[in-house]
Amino acid sequence: MVIIRKLVLHIPLLFILPMFMTNKTLAVVLSAPVSDVLSVVVSVVCFLPGFYRKMKNPDHFDGEKTSLPAEN
Repeated sequence: MVIIRKLVLHIPLLFILPMFMTNKTLAVVLSAPVSDVLSVVVSVVCFLPGFYRKMKNPDHFDGEKTSLPAEN
């Protein structure tokens, strides 16, 4: 996610935001928090479909089962 935040979001925002704001210095300063917020949105969008899929069918997790053995 760091690559997405820095290369894909932050660097283009450094050039795009000053075009739309009158205070160019503020636009450059705001590019970092805006890229952080956008990277959180991208992370959530990527995470939620798999999470909901796993929660719909909890018996179908990948890997080893971690359930405790049944007591007699």
